[in-house]
Amino acid sequence: MRHHARWVLLLTLIPSLALMFSAHETAATGGQTPQSQQAVQRASSLLQQNQAAEALEELDRAIEQDPSFAMAYYIRGMALGNLGREEEAQQAFLEAALYNPGWTEAHYYAALSSFRLGDYDTCWEQTILAHQAGKDLTAEIADLSNSAPPPDDLEARLNAPRVYVQEADLSSLEETRTAEQTIAFSAPYLQELAHQARRGIQDSHYFGLVPRPDMADYVFVIEVEDLGGAAFAEMEDWRREEDQDALPLEESANQPIEMDAYLKLLAGEEQAYRRQMRVRDIRTASQISAELSRQIGYLESWLEEQR
Repeated sequence: MRHHARWVLLLTLIPSLALMFSAHETAATGGQTPQSQQAVQRASSLLQQNQAAEALEELDRAIEQDPSFAMAYYIRGMALGNLGREEEAQQAFLEAALYNPGWTEAHYYAALSSFRLGDYDTCWEQTILAHQAGKDLTAEIADLSNSAPPPDDLEARLNAPRVYVQEADLSSLEETRTAEQTIAFSAPYLQELAHQARRGIQDSHYFGLVPRPDMADYVFVIEVEDLGGAAFAEMEDWRREEDQDALPLEESANQPIEMDAYLKLLAGEEQAYRRQMRVRDIRTASQISAELSRQIGYLESWLEEQR
């Protein structure tokens, strides 16, 4: 297989682009500990000073504290690439894309490192995802086709409707007595719900995941109608009996947290799709995954009907 000029040129630009993106993107983090964020910032500065080995030490500390910190893996991929550790760099970029689905640059650099390794299956997948997420790779896709056969559904995926996944809509809960405590206690599980929704849309060959709503044909929303079940029923009973403002969340930590909701697709101001969904315990990742898989299957059938 011969490497084509455009891809070779892009590969030679990785070190200089690495510094630009790591400096710019490090600020766009959230949900991690201050210690891990500081470690990533130090690593970014070290990488800009061509101290990749020292940067890796900082990144290892960040990942040890926050194993799902996408930015840490992204900059780790840059550092490893600068050190010529190509397979490890590829894996780091893939991890960054795993923990932050639809991150254009993570998919893009995963594609570049995969091309360097001759891993064309992964290169094709990550190139498609980066293109769907907003990076115009039309010319690169044409060149890549000369190195390795494209997937059979390439054209369909390149033209798939773009979807932005919004955080869960909790406005229906705001008037309940225990809304503040319920939402606070459920926050990490609702974040996992949004993350799995993004992964599900990305894995579906019927849609393309984008990082911003202004890039989307549809906005994917889970509108939560009820959140609670046994756990919050117990807390509400305790509140009534003891006449307390605070709820003993830890006493109900082992109870399921049920969620009744509607999955919606919005096309601008219009509601294009709506279907009821239920998760019996949103603390259980497998239950979230199973319900979202079912719902995305319905979405795919709906999209087929629209054609």
